[in-house]
Amino acid sequence: MINLDNLDSYFENDSNLKRLHELEIFFDNNSDVKELIKRKQHISKELVNARILNLKETCASYKKEYDEINQEISEYPLLEEYLELLDIYHNEYLDIISYLENTINKKLEA
Repeated sequence: MINLDNLDSYFENDSNLKRLHELEIFFDNNSDVKELIKRKQHISKELVNARILNLKETCASYKKEYDEINQEISEYPLLEEYLELLDIYHNEYLDIISYLENTINKKLEA
């Protein structure tokens, strides 16, 4: 968990965050990888929608396509690293937002 009192220094000194930026620059210049990421995002959204609507056959189809994209991603070890780092920072971002919301709500209730 991030210490919110030292948030600036945390992000400035975090080697994983620096690595994430390096990988972003690398992948921004690679159209094949950009397309692969777009496809994964699109299929992921469609899969969630199909699950919500309880469309079993559609879910199975999207799941198969999602797995195929993950197989393609596994051919790019740096892309796997990039996606893992994105997931880590997305979760940390959600933790920060939750903390801020709770802090604001407590002050509003007081």
